[in-house]
Amino acid sequence: MADRHKAFVAVLILCGGAAYAAYNLIPPRMLSAETAGNSLPPKGDTAPAVTAPDPWSQRFVVDEMTGKKETKLWMRQGNDSGAYAETEAVCEEIGRGHAVNFMTVIVDQNGGPTIGITNRAPASEGKFVRIRYRQNEVMKLSRVPNGRFSNEFVTLSAIDDGAADFYKNSPIGLNLYLAGQEGLLFTANYNNVQLVKAEYQTDHGPLVVSIDTTVPSIRRFYQGCFGQR
Repeated sequence: MADRHKAFVAVLILCGGAAYAAYNLIPPRMLSAETAGNSLPPKGDTAPAVTAPDPWSQRFVVDEMTGKKETKLWMRQGNDSGAYAETEAVCEEIGRGHAVNFMTVIVDQNGGPTIGITNRAPASEGKFVRIRYRQNEVMKLSRVPNGRFSNEFVTLSAIDDGAADFYKNSPIGLNLYLAGQEGLLFTANYNNVQLVKAEYQTDHGPLVVSIDTTVPSIRRFYQGCFGQR
């Protein structure tokens, strides 16, 4: 776990980061666009029951050194031209807090890294891709950082107060804050985010990763990671 934490912080350092700044900049408890437009049904009518589909499946990984079993969530989304996004949600320790990192790998139908990414940022901006990014009702042109591989990206890092304090008080805190002034949205407090949509541009057309954090599997995963009551 310590090695993974160091690796993730290293990614943020290389990318210019945005964790604590985004945590502060995003208004708390923002409603999603779908929720914001809802109203009570007229008297005499019955509101239809709507259940959002839950696309996530569980995966279990055992640490061979400790024997500890770790739970991860996984989903696959694709477009009509053969590009697929495989997103994994992992709970990480960050300082005295935690983060649920949604890491997306862009692959072909066989899971191979053959899909090209056409919207990479200039090298001067760091290891980012430029994308249209929606967080709740806010949508703008933004950037997300590469992960460990050229086809892996940090679509969302949902953090708690302890992780935010770690970033604020760490030596890289100023760097994170300054980067966040550019409006990077990929990191925020988990309580503030209900919906994320990230549009990656590939040589097989646009590919949208959609993360609805209100579905039951994510709520249970958050409970286990952040200790919700």
